[in-house]
Amino acid sequence: MGSYGRVLGVNWFWAPYVLGLHTVWSITLPILLTELLFPRLQSSPWLGRVGLGIDAFIFVLICLVLWRAFRSYAHFAASPIESICTAFLVVLLISLAMFVVPRLDAASGGRKAPLPWLVGLMAFLVSVVFSGVFLFSPGVPVIPALLPILLYTTLYVVVVLLILYWSAQSVWYTRHQLALASGALIETMIFGFLLVSRGSLADLIIHAVLCVVILFLLAWIARGLRTTKMS
Repeated sequence: MGSYGRVLGVNWFWAPYVLGLHTVWSITLPILLTELLFPRLQSSPWLGRVGLGIDAFIFVLICLVLWRAFRSYAHFAASPIESICTAFLVVLLISLAMFVVPRLDAASGGRKAPLPWLVGLMAFLVSVVFSGVFLFSPGVPVIPALLPILLYTTLYVVVVLLILYWSAQSVWYTRHQLALASGALIETMIFGFLLVSRGSLADLIIHAVLCVVILFLLAWIARGLRTTKMS
C-alpha cells in the first residue's frame, strides 16, 4: 500500500481510512458509551479551562515528540508548507468543535426514527463496507485508488447526514445511540478476528476475551437504558 493512492507525498487512500477509524472508533464511540453509562455527563463539558489547557499542552508536546521521532528513526520530515497547513487545519477543526458546533440547533422533525435494530444494522453494514474497502482495494490491481477514495468520501457524507436527520426526529432514544455503537463495534470485532488470525494463538485468545468483555458491557448498558429522547 506504499504507492497505492499516493499523490503529492500523501497517501489519499490511507488518509480517509485512518480519518474514519480514529474519528469513529477511537474517539466518538468511547465518548458515546461513557455518556450512556453516565447520563449526567451528556449535558456538561468533561473538562474546564484548566483541563483544556493541560490537554492542549500535552497535545502539542506529543506532536513535537512524534515529529522528532519520525525525523530520527524514519528519516521523514514534512515540508514547512505542509507543516503550516497541518497546523492550520488542526486549529480550524478544534475551533469548529468548540465554538461553532455547540451553537448549531437541529430543527426537530415530526417523524419517527427507524427502529433501533435497523439503525444498528445500518451501522454494521456501513462498517463492513468501511473495513472491506481497506482490506481488499490495495490487493486488486484493477481497482484504481480513486474509486475507494470517492467511496469513503461518499460514505462519510451519507452517514453523517443520515444520523443528523434521524437524531432530529420526534422518536430518537438513547437505545438508537447504543444501536449505532453496537453495530459498529460488532463489525470491528469480527474484522479483528481476520487480522489476529495471522498472528499467534495468544493474539486470538486475547481478542476473543476482549470481544466478550465488550459484548457484556453493551448488554449491561442496554439493560440500564431508559427510553428517554435525547435533548
